[in-house]
Amino acid sequence: MIKIVQITDIHMLSNEESDIYGINPYSLLNKLIESIKLIEDVDCIIITGDIANRGEYDAYIIVNNLFSKLNFPIYWLQGNHDLSEVMLQVSNKVTILSDKSFIIKNTKFILLQSVMRDEGDLSSNKARGYLFDYEMSFLKRELDENNFENCVVALHHPPVLSNSWADRRILDNRLEFIDLLEQYQKVKVVLYGHQHIAQHTKINDINYISSPPTSFHYDPNGERFSLLKDKQGFGIISIDKHSNTQCEFIYIE
Repeated sequence: MIKIVQITDIHMLSNEESDIYGINPYSLLNKLIESIKLIEDVDCIIITGDIANRGEYDAYIIVNNLFSKLNFPIYWLQGNHDLSEVMLQVSNKVTILSDKSFIIKNTKFILLQSVMRDEGDLSSNKARGYLFDYEMSFLKRELDENNFENCVVALHHPPVLSNSWADRRILDNRLEFIDLLEQYQKVKVVLYGHQHIAQHTKINDINYISSPPTSFHYDPNGERFSLLKDKQGFGIISIDKHSNTQCEFIYIE
């Protein structure tokens, strides 16, 4: 069996004492990591983007320092609030990994880049996501390999609907993405973030999972940017020897 912890939408600030929407990302992530330390047999952590709220160098260093308390592999991918050039600059200063493909216990992990730069403001990214042709080709090549039993795909933008206002920020070519995945029986799990809404959807034997955000949780029934209290957390995803998937959402007290 393989056990994965998904963390998403940390939105760390460059100052440990600063708040966003009335919450302190540093304090929340610290509590979350203390909870993860109590979990047995974790094989890896996947962080599905929005590590930093404004893509600031110091924010990535803070996140890495907090995760240094754990002694198993941790991987991250870019979210729309992250800046790829800053993540590259910090890559040789952190122990968190940026590998796009790797195998743990016969399970292949494929981490995708779904962020689009804003053409009108090159200093920022668009809220909506897209998997460009080169990323879709990379995904297909990795899935065509025959050196694994199960596959977990991770990206930042949601490929499934939440039926909330947040769906305006979805993955634009999500149907093409889902159609490709359904051609491969080994794909068991898709991890994503961005919606700030905990959700587990099963479509044709593939589990699409967005774990509780580490920062702020949107109210799926509310107006834009309305929040739910005390819904920050993370997810534990397990795939057993029969390729069955289980998902548990853990909330921070």
